[in-house]
Amino acid sequence: MADQHSTSHLHRPLLPTPTVASTTHFDCKNFFSSNFAVFLRLALILSVGLVSLWASHEESKGFQVQIFNDAGDSPAGKRFALFYISNDRATRILLNASTFIEHLVYAPDDHPNQRKPVRRVTIRLTATGNLTADEIVTSHGSADEFVIRLSPSLMQGPTAGSRDTAIASALLRGMARVWLWDGGEESRAPLWVIEAAVECVSRMAGFGVGGSWERLPAEIGDGGRRRLCWAETTDARTLAGFMEHCERRSKGFIRRLNQALRSGWKDRATVEDAAGKTVKQMCESYEHSSRPNSIVDS
Repeated sequence: MADQHSTSHLHRPLLPTPTVASTTHFDCKNFFSSNFAVFLRLALILSVGLVSLWASHEESKGFQVQIFNDAGDSPAGKRFALFYISNDRATRILLNASTFIEHLVYAPDDHPNQRKPVRRVTIRLTATGNLTADEIVTSHGSADEFVIRLSPSLMQGPTAGSRDTAIASALLRGMARVWLWDGGEESRAPLWVIEAAVECVSRMAGFGVGGSWERLPAEIGDGGRRRLCWAETTDARTLAGFMEHCERRSKGFIRRLNQALRSGWKDRATVEDAAGKTVKQMCESYEHSSRPNSIVDS
């Protein structure tokens, strides 16, 4: 009897038999705490990525762009806000114009000191159309900040295409004035020289009169019309045709002229240094060349 009791005791399990709970407890607090931490980490990574993309975008632009709509709730102001501010279209047009002009007036290997310092460009649609041109460019605050004031009349085009052309032309001319050197305070180039260069850049981009012979001032002599050349007129459109001819005959003329203007204006010597020929030689070539055509058609 004792042996049976001992054997029965040895056959008993050393550990108690586990019991299985009929329901499983869900730790709601820990679950949401863990998922919230994951969400925060993902949000942090995303925000860092967005900041990096924004920084890269700003760096690629090379300068800051600001846009102000002083026309407010006027028809012009509403159109500008809807078609050019809300979708960043004005910014894209400005940057495209800037890229085109930079490639024209600067060489890729130019030292940063050779480039005109530009830190910020502000586009401002004015409330009234009392500007003397579709666009007016002024410096603002410091030498590397510029404001391009646009006339609200640019928004009066009958079609979206006509308004796009007007805005693109105005912003391109504005950026040309921003990037072109003017000779500095001590030996500033005459305004008509800068305006001629702006007109030339505009034509090369496909805007402006496009070299239309009938619309350019000319002299009547020797039985027919002839083109006015350097030192014969200060009309910007006429001289733009001469500059465009110089660029075609001597690639890089506009770039060399701009670099010459950086160090100061020396009248015709500045032009001759950029062209590599005398003004007389270039004028003779211009006079005998074929009538200019728009760069869009060439």
